[in-house]
Amino acid sequence: MPPDGTPAERRLHEEIPRPRPPGWPPGPPPRPRIVDEPGILGLSRLTRGRFGSRLFNLFFVLVFVVILVQMVSAILEHPW
Repeated sequence: MPPDGTPAERRLHEEIPRPRPPGWPPGPPPRPRIVDEPGILGLSRLTRGRFGSRLFNLFFVLVFVVILVQMVSAILEHPW
């Protein structure tokens, strides 16, 4: 446990990583590289930004409005 003191004194007592002696098993494998996420459903990078997000939401709002209009017109035109 390093003694209390200035940062320079604490650095003196830090453990220095030493190379492994020959014959020891290798350490854990390195972490895999982070690859860019492929386009989701063919959407480009622009559609994943603020403009694309708003366009995506607008599309679904329009779909639900069309469904709602069709439902209301079907109810009103039904012969009771």
